[in-house]
Amino acid sequence: MPMEEQMAKYIVTGGETGEAQIEIKGKIYSSGDTVELTGKQDLWLVEQGHLASTKQATATKGTK
Repeated sequence: MPMEEQMAKYIVTGGETGEAQIEIKGKIYSSGDTVELTGKQDLWLVEQGHLASTKQATATKGTK
């Protein structure tokens, strides 16, 4: 039985302006929206600062 691919959750940060939207698989997400990614094809959005891990965002909220 094949294992299901784990979906990682990310929060849309809005990029440098905080207002940028992203599009994944035809759906548009705004700053503050939660997105689930399964593959590495969209991880460039994390590297460019458009998405943040929900774990990372939760840890940051707790330290403020």
